[in-house]
Amino acid sequence: MTSEYKSAARCRLLLALPVALAFVLICQPSAAQDEIIEVPLTDATHGVSPFEVHGKALIHEVISGPELQWSWGANVVVKNVSDKSITLVFATLKESGRHPESGHPGGLDDGPTYIIVEDRFFNTDIEPATSVVLRNTKPGALARNCCINSIDNVRSPQAEFKVLFVQYADGSIFGDPTAAAEVFARRKRSMTALRQMAEPQIDDEKVFSEKLDQQCAALGSICPKISQAFERNGERGALTEMERLLGISDTHVKLLAVP
Repeated sequence: MTSEYKSAARCRLLLALPVALAFVLICQPSAAQDEIIEVPLTDATHGVSPFEVHGKALIHEVISGPELQWSWGANVVVKNVSDKSITLVFATLKESGRHPESGHPGGLDDGPTYIIVEDRFFNTDIEPATSVVLRNTKPGALARNCCINSIDNVRSPQAEFKVLFVQYADGSIFGDPTAAAEVFARRKRSMTALRQMAEPQIDDEKVFSEKLDQQCAALGSICPKISQAFERNGERGALTEMERLLGISDTHVKLLAVP
């Protein structure tokens, strides 16, 4: 091979390298867009709410080509700004993502509408000027879906908290009591199960434990409290805890106008 031919071959190779590199870069998939977006929490309650709402939502969003992965978290804190003690809060949290037009009825990365219930029927009421954390979660496992029409066609994400019903400790209410119908039904089931459990027992902890297991679903949120008392102090401790719970609930029954 002549020196002229070798030189020409080297030139052709050098000229081809930039083209090949450019081709590789073009054909490689673009890096995923991974970000966590802070979303202000807005109060969408109709009328004058008895609560002052604080908090924020977070959406973790990963965009890779047309595919979207996402997860929501939220922190919701309410302060009782009324002059009354509150026994029940029934509210919703709606999360709306950034991609509304992606061939889906809602936004592609919308979160579910959460039902938030804070029922103090078997507990102390939320006193005036007291703050309560109603929700505190972080973004977790990512949901995955397709397809995003355009990463440029986005909206501002939103997190809306709405109080639907409040039951004050004096029996007065705010909002629509039908929204909390299932809460009232659950209270009745818990009261019935609690009274059955509090009846005189055979002094047999195994029998008591089996009965507690059978009634746990009906007892609902108070079952863990009774179970913990039973683990610490046996049947006597569980009966003491049930008497305490019955005392609180009986006081509420006498005061509350809504069942």
